[in-house]
This record gives sequence, structure tokens and C-alpha cells, in this order.
Amino acid sequence: MRHDFVISAALLAALLFGLIVLYRYKKLSVTQASLLAIAVIVIVGGWLGYRTVILPEARLQTQIETAQQRLAQLPGYRILQRQEPALWRQLNAELVAQMRAGIAPEQATSNLRAMLGDLLNQRIGRAGDEAINRYIALSLEQMESLRAQDVQLCFRFLFPQVSGGVNLNVVLPASLVQRDLREIEQLLQDSAGPEQQVDLAAAHQNLNKVVQQLYATWGNDLQWLNAPADSHVNRQKMCDMTIDLYRSILALPPKQSANVLRMMLSANAG
Repeated sequence: MRHDFVISAALLAALLFGLIVLYRYKKLSVTQASLLAIAVIVIVGGWLGYRTVILPEARLQTQIETAQQRLAQLPGYRILQRQEPALWRQLNAELVAQMRAGIAPEQATSNLRAMLGDLLNQRIGRAGDEAINRYIALSLEQMESLRAQDVQLCFRFLFPQVSGGVNLNVVLPASLVQRDLREIEQLLQDSAGPEQQVDLAAAHQNLNKVVQQLYATWGNDLQWLNAPADSHVNRQKMCDMTIDLYRSILALPPKQSANVLRMMLSANAG
């Protein structure tokens, strides 16, 4: 933009200087010189306005429309248009807002993933056993990948309400990012029906067995899982205990593990 201003100023100065020279040598009358000066200013101003306002806005709008079209084709997101139109509008509005704030299209698109968390938790209560187990198994792989990189990344992923979440598209390998999108799509496809019944008695019984097994390794430190915001918690242990917890739940027979996960994660499971 500064370059355009410099060019415009130089062009305007050159043209006005030319008019002054013509006027001084009696080639133009005062009226003619004034009219030409006004015309020059209008033309140069119009060109500058086009270069600095109209053209950048047109380019940005094209980028936004391209990003929206790409989002509409991504696994998981493409289903939201039909299943969750209100959320889809929110996602598009956020995409536009971020791009207008100067965030690159790819980064802005990846930032939208955090907005799906509540919806996915709600859908867990409506999904079938296989879809739930596969989705949580992938989440476990994500935890393990983040734990291998940095304990803080793992903790932020598990407890975003405490210290902010993470951008999975940035911190995870591309293969896990693509699988994340596919599993989200599978979960959404498999959870279009009503809430599935949770056998609370069986879920509590199986979860208690898992917790008893974990106590052999972690002892009273397991209680930290109920208070992640406590300033005294050991974040490394929190991450390791959570990984151990989900790994142990997924080791149960598929029907039992899905029932426990519904009870733990579904917003309406009770």
C-alpha cells in the first residue's frame, strides 16, 4: 500500500508540474489549467482508491469464498451444512472474521476445529458403539502424540478450560489430522438418531473396576483428575493418568467401553 501511495504522489506531482509549465508558457488558460488539474487529481485519486481499497477487498473476498468452498468439502464439515445449519453459519462467520483480521486461510480453517468440541460431546450420546470407540481411540492416539512432544501440549488438549486448548492442525502429524476429520465425519453420520440408552449401573460398575486397577499404579494422585485447575496438580501425571484411564476403558469389551464413554462424555448421559 505504501508503494502505491509513493507512485500516486510522484505521478500527481509530475502531472501538476506539467500543467504549471504549460500555464506559464501560455499554452493553457487559468480555467483550462484548473480543470485539467482537477481531472488529474480525480484520476490519480481514483486509481489510488482502486489499488488500495477496491482491489484488496476484491482479492480478500475471493480468498474468503475459496476458503468457504474448501471448508464445505472437508470431511466432517461438509455434513454440518445439513445436520447443524446454525453451527455451520457460526463457523463461516468465524472464518470470515479471522481472514479479515489477517489470518491466512489455512490457519483460519484449522482454528475452527475447537468450535466442534461441544457438538461432538453431545453426539457421543447418540452414536453407536463402534463409532464411539473409534473416535476415542483416535483421541487417545492424539493424547499420546502430544505427550511425546510436550507435556504442556497434552495437558492443554485434555483440559482446555484450564489453560487453553491447542490447534490440532498445527501440533499433530498430518496423518492424524486427516484421520481426525474422517472420524468426526463418521461420528456425525452415525449419531443422526436419538439418544442411545446408557446403562448407568453397568457403566459405574465397569468404571469402578478400571479405577481400582489404576489405583495400583497412581494411588491417591488419581483424585487430581477431578480438579485439573488446582495449582498443585502435577501436569505430567495428569496427562499420563488420563491416557492410562482411556487406554484401560478401551481395553474393555466394545459394548462395555462404549457404555462407559457415553456416561463420561455425553452431555445428556446423566
